[in-house]
Amino acid sequence: MLGLEVYGSTLRMDHSAAEGQTRTNNDFGRMWKKYVKGKKSLNSKMEVLGAFHKLCPELQDTIIQAAREYAARNRRDFDEWLKRQKASRRRKEVAKLEKEYANALEDYIVALYFFEQYHSPCCWHNAEIAREEYGRLTSE
Repeated sequence: MLGLEVYGSTLRMDHSAAEGQTRTNNDFGRMWKKYVKGKKSLNSKMEVLGAFHKLCPELQDTIIQAAREYAARNRRDFDEWLKRQKASRRRKEVAKLEKEYANALEDYIVALYFFEQYHSPCCWHNAEIAREEYGRLTSE
């Protein structure tokens, strides 16, 4: 899992993705800036309460209970999806390498053919040999 398994089971990609999404959506915002005293901010925009805290307490408790209940299954599902993604990526890489190998093999065959032509006795490597061979010809 992208090198994060070294740190144990608490730091996982699914956790970090969820944290970024909740920060972006301000799901758990508690309007803490409203309660901080001191210097006034240049930005007087009021922070809004997050979506989670706008829910009634019973629904908040239900969401927390469901998250705890399904956490292990969600981890297993996430790991399975990650394995599928890695397997799919690997299959694509293997197919790409096989295609490149086939193209390289064709190029190699052509290069081998030219190599054999050049080193055959019928090939004249310089002008002196060409003149000598041409002089041996008996036809006009």
